[in-house]
Amino acid sequence: MTTKTNGRATSQQQPEAWRRSRLNSAICVALLLLAILPVAATGCAGSAVQNARHGLTQEIREEIIPEEGDPTGYGLPISLSNTQRFIDYQDSITLTPEQERVKRDALGPLKAPCCDDNSMYTC
Repeated sequence: MTTKTNGRATSQQQPEAWRRSRLNSAICVALLLLAILPVAATGCAGSAVQNARHGLTQEIREEIIPEEGDPTGYGLPISLSNTQRFIDYQDSITLTPEQERVKRDALGPLKAPCCDDNSMYTC
């Protein structure tokens, strides 16, 4: 039997309303935790993954990128002081018309890394 005293529910109804309110609060907290935990775990795992990638990147870099002074197959050691020699060598090469066509066909469709309005062939 439901009765009201001064506009309030009786003692039988109060515990039920209180339980529903607490249950709703608990559900909200649980849902919030379920939403936050994966993000937090990903952040922690993301740091570990990023550190592993950095280590892997460093290993690859050491394996692939030569150090200054390393010997080469063309008789010049790797050095920034040899840069002008390489530029002069590249400028001395004259392609045949057929080689120029192959170069244009290969590089023409590719966008230049510096800008989208130029091709790799023209840059």
